[in-house]
Amino acid sequence: MRHPLKQTVHELRDLQQATPIQLHAASLSLNLLFSLFPLLLFVVSLLGLLHSEPGRAEAVLERIQPFVPANVLTLLSDTLLGFFETSGVGIFSIGFLLLLWASSRTVRGLTGSLNLIYRNERQRTWIVRAILSVGTTILIGFFFLLASNILVFGDSFAKWIVSRDVIPFGLGFLLTNLAWPILFFVALGTVLFAYRFIPSHDVQTTWKDHLPGAVTATVAWMLGSLLFNLYLSTTSRFQIYGIIGIF
Repeated sequence: MRHPLKQTVHELRDLQQATPIQLHAASLSLNLLFSLFPLLLFVVSLLGLLHSEPGRAEAVLERIQPFVPANVLTLLSDTLLGFFETSGVGIFSIGFLLLLWASSRTVRGLTGSLNLIYRNERQRTWIVRAILSVGTTILIGFFFLLASNILVFGDSFAKWIVSRDVIPFGLGFLLTNLAWPILFFVALGTVLFAYRFIPSHDVQTTWKDHLPGAVTATVAWMLGSLLFNLYLSTTSRFQIYGIIGIF
């Protein structure tokens, strides 16, 4: 066992030197930061397009309250309610296109990083990369939307289904208490999809090949999120970033 373990350590060291993970993480974080501005533009214009009322926003904030620190909720409430005073109907399309461009740019950066990590040398054509980045952006965005709605509104949805006699009461109770496990599997599916399809693999791979790494990444992701939530609960320094601090 000693020789294979030593060989694995050397391979990990060589991989780290060839593709320094921290540089890829910094690049990805910067691209995500740039995506926040068109996201904000999109949210403002969407609220104006839907002619939403402040009362609805307050109802949503009540649902979010158990999942965010108090100081985060205060900043979020002040900013979100201020959106309703902004007229953004005419810029909805521009915000959406900018958001799609910025997000797909982030996916293209992620694709390059994963290709280096997997040591893939095969390159896709420009049109294939563009279509894949846009499609992946929309699909991953759907995953995140689904996950957030399960976490925040899962309890109400389960009660609504039970009240309509669509499913038995026992199954509704199960759905009510399975928000975090469902969230884990949604996140796992997102990461597994990214590992399977985003890189341009030189060799044929299966879902099973990527499952160990996807499970490890998902567990680390959720633990990191919980630790970051704990950090936000003990500090208010993020407020100096204003709207960026919310995201």
